[in-house]
Amino acid sequence: MYWDVRNARSAGERRIQVVFADGRKGTVDISHYIAQGGVYAALADKETFGQFRVDKETGVLCWPGGIDIAPEELYSRATGDPLPGWMELGSPREDAYPLPAPTSAVMVREDRRGLRRRRRSPGS
Repeated sequence: MYWDVRNARSAGERRIQVVFADGRKGTVDISHYIAQGGVYAALADKETFGQFRVDKETGVLCWPGGIDIAPEELYSRATGDPLPGWMELGSPREDAYPLPAPTSAVMVREDRRGLRRRRRSPGS
């Protein structure tokens, strides 16, 4: 897709210049992701941050340990273009992935060990 990352290079502390499949480029400040914590907290370490690479097969900017950032989001941050509609926060596209209507009051879930458990849903 046009937002796939083709090339990336360091542009200073916590900043990466990215070039996309459509030829557009821009600089993204990764501090926002680090502040989110979770897996991105590892990027606060300068050595870890400097180990980014572009997965040429998927067009994704990634780091060791399975850390990556969606190319669509990078494209939006680097170019100022809006996120694709299906990625907008607060406006899920239920029509894109419709869920089947509930058919009974009994739910089946798997627990941590993969064992299936049956339980009644609230109000039944």
